[in-house]
Amino acid sequence: MRKIGVSSPELENLISATERHSLGTKLTGAGGGGCMVSLTRNPKRVAESIEIAGGRPLVSKFGSGGARIVEEEN
Repeated sequence: MRKIGVSSPELENLISATERHSLGTKLTGAGGGGCMVSLTRNPKRVAESIEIAGGRPLVSKFGSGGARIVEEEN
C-alpha cells in the first residue's frame, strides 16, 4: 500500500509493531485515516504492541461455527 501512496509513516510503524504477533495486517479504507486490521491468535500482545507504538487498539472477536447440515427426522 505504501507503494501506491495510501499508507503513512504512522501506519507503517504500527504494522511493523504488530508483525511479530500477527498472522497478517491490512490497511482499511484508503489508508489515510490511520486504520488497520490485524489477525492474531494473541490479541492482548498485538494490542500492547499497538499502544507501545503510539496507536489506539480496538480488540474485536470474529468468528462463527460456519455452515452445517441439519437433518430433521420426520
